[in-house]
Amino acid sequence: MKNLIFFSLLFITGLLFCFDVRKYIDKVVFVNTWQGLGSGVVIEDYFVLTCFHLDHEFFVDGLPAKVVKVHPMLDLVYLKTTQKFPEKTQLAKVITVGERVFIVGYANGVKHFLEGRISRIDENIIWVDSKVIKGLSGGGVFNELGELIGIVSGGYGYPDMLLVAINFLAIKKFLNKEEEKDNDYLVDSES
Repeated sequence: MKNLIFFSLLFITGLLFCFDVRKYIDKVVFVNTWQGLGSGVVIEDYFVLTCFHLDHEFFVDGLPAKVVKVHPMLDLVYLKTTQKFPEKTQLAKVITVGERVFIVGYANGVKHFLEGRISRIDENIIWVDSKVIKGLSGGGVFNELGELIGIVSGGYGYPDMLLVAINFLAIKKFLNKEEEKDNDYLVDSES
């Protein structure tokens, strides 16, 4: 009996240790625009990454945000807010097909936590087998370590949709201004 209790507690502790949803949940914020609702991922102290297709005027957690940089072809926009966020989001270093991922976003204005698996990786896009809900755009796709592997951009197919996300390599290039010679639409250099 003691062994059963010990192993049960060990199993439950292991589950809690391996699956701390806070490492995902706290990195995603509510983004609203005049045209709709969406999500954003905290990148640094005052900065949030979201989708360009949401609109051109953004509010993060109800406060106005300034557009710092956009790349319409990648569907990315980098915002500066007046709100300081407690932690920075790390980008992943590698991803693989079949990898378990977690999607966090404000579907219909309510924070959702979904699970999926990477089904395909293209140059700028990750395809994820997961439910797609309106409002997840701009939300984060995270690996089990809590690292950002993508920004939700939309879905493909109906009724069994695939979630489409901008992958971390494209995000890294966008944030590091590696594509400036290709005009990645720097809006304001005073960030």
